[in-house]
Amino acid sequence: VAGGKRKKSKSVTSAAAAAAGPPTVIKPARVISKAIPSKELERWNAVKAQRDREDARSAAALSGGATDSNAVALRRQIEVEEWRDKQLRSGRAENNPNFTPTVGDWRERVALAKRRREREEHDNDTGGGGGSGGGGGSTCGAG
Repeated sequence: VAGGKRKKSKSVTSAAAAAAGPPTVIKPARVISKAIPSKELERWNAVKAQRDREDARSAAALSGGATDSNAVALRRQIEVEEWRDKQLRSGRAENNPNFTPTVGDWRERVALAKRRREREEHDNDTGGGGGSGGGGGSTCGAG
């Protein structure tokens, strides 16, 4: 250090500048107008469709929705039994026709009603008009 003068060390200021990093310059965003190739678009759509199907499957599994016919039938049976128990507990079953006991064989009543309806249609077509005179086509009568 000649002349007795000591020079100020620039290393201190340069070290501080290096620690701060280079000055940041914010550049304006550039607009990219490049069209996406159709192959790439198809590939993305296929991946998206697969992801949607997987999401739907997982949502169905979480909500108890199954596609197996046996599982669906079992779940439906459970729902019906829960509804029936709820109706019986609330007292609404007294006025609900779904809870009235059936007397006799319902298949017989359906077949009898069908024959009666066919006979009435035949009588109306031929102009007979006689009929049984007994009453309407109720399926709940005979038992």
